[in-house]
Amino acid sequence: MLLIGILATGTFTQTVGGDFKLIDTWNHDDKEILTCVGDPIINDEGNVVARICGKVGSVIISKKEVVSFAPFGQGPSDLYLMMAQCRYQNDIAFLEYPNKMKIFTRKDNTYVWKSQMWLKQGYYPYIVRDMIFIDDKWFTGGYKILKEGSKVQNAALVNIFDEQGKLIKELLKKEFPTGIRHEEDYYLTHYNNRVFFMVEYELKVHEISATRMEVTQEIPLTIPPFYKKMPADFYNFVFYKEEKGLSLDYERWKTSYSYIMRVAVEDGCLVIQIRTFGENQKRFALLFYDINNFSLKRTISIDDYFLGTRNGIYYFYRNGNPGFDEDADECVVNLYSFKEKK
Repeated sequence: MLLIGILATGTFTQTVGGDFKLIDTWNHDDKEILTCVGDPIINDEGNVVARICGKVGSVIISKKEVVSFAPFGQGPSDLYLMMAQCRYQNDIAFLEYPNKMKIFTRKDNTYVWKSQMWLKQGYYPYIVRDMIFIDDKWFTGGYKILKEGSKVQNAALVNIFDEQGKLIKELLKKEFPTGIRHEEDYYLTHYNNRVFFMVEYELKVHEISATRMEVTQEIPLTIPPFYKKMPADFYNFVFYKEEKGLSLDYERWKTSYSYIMRVAVEDGCLVIQIRTFGENQKRFALLFYDINNFSLKRTISIDDYFLGTRNGIYYFYRNGNPGFDEDADECVVNLYSFKEKK
């Protein structure tokens, strides 16, 4: 496995403006979303498909309207204990705990249930945080326990399944101390047959060959000066006397350091959004790393939550992620681009 350290070359910083322009706003401020927007996908129509955490369900946000579908529940067209979602051919796959995959297909202005399958479940529970479908395989990012002892756990962070859900490869096997609450987020994206995997608390990319199903590089990324490292005590196991204790800690974990929030590939770059903590800094930063040599090409400061990209357009939820950021409850989506609107 090749380990590469990349130094920044040609790096510059800019706030929103310059050649990164606001090209459209979808204003649905009469719709309030009071909890976090999870796993957003930009579909073929250029609309946002996202699950709303908790018991709300899923939504399609377009310029014209907000359409709810797949409510919280256990029926065929419902979703229960959602873990991840991704594009699957021309459809969308939703993964429920414990590893039930439901496929929804586009119909009129919504999505409807089409079929379901299962990812093979081992002896220990497997919590998936992200997934992609590439090269006729499912790549999942999460914490899968392989062996548990009194002091350490062995886990695999990336697992690969064939299209029918049979486990075919476990990657990034690591040893972790017991007593850690594994609530961290993991991210998967790809460029051609190169799969990129990241953990929320580390500016490091693990590159995986989709065809060979092996890690080909680990790339430490250039760390910007406003980056705040995760405190060492985050995610330590605590017994909570009150039910809301974990929720309060979870919010603190996700908002008190430079947590990686979204990862995508666009315009020849690996695009990463993090929280920022520099003086007079906006709430977030978009970091653009060259997809070929991973040098930091561009940094953009912004107060909006990055939802995803498609065809050179960058989608954001105004004022942050609801449930975590103040003033982000109204459903307003801002679209930005480096190109002029046609």
